[in-house]
Amino acid sequence: MSGTPPTRSACLALYKNVRRAGLQFKDFNFREYVVRRARERFEAGRAATGADAARLYEKGIEDLQVVRRQSTLNRMYAHGRNVAETM
Repeated sequence: MSGTPPTRSACLALYKNVRRAGLQFKDFNFREYVVRRARERFEAGRAATGADAARLYEKGIEDLQVVRRQSTLNRMYAHGRNVAETM
């Protein structure tokens, strides 16, 4: 997708996928961090157009892959629940 700006529906789908992948973390802190950062980054990039939008979309795809890998590792080596989760 080099150069062409992504559609609104593609950006929305990317946001939902990043959020969904972030919710797969077993650890409360990681889970909340990923969801919060996704929201912040997508809100900040909302006004981007043209090449900037395409660059941000590609970065989002890369970040989604990282989040998926990290959440898989987090689930593999999960430990007990956090104090914040028990309340």
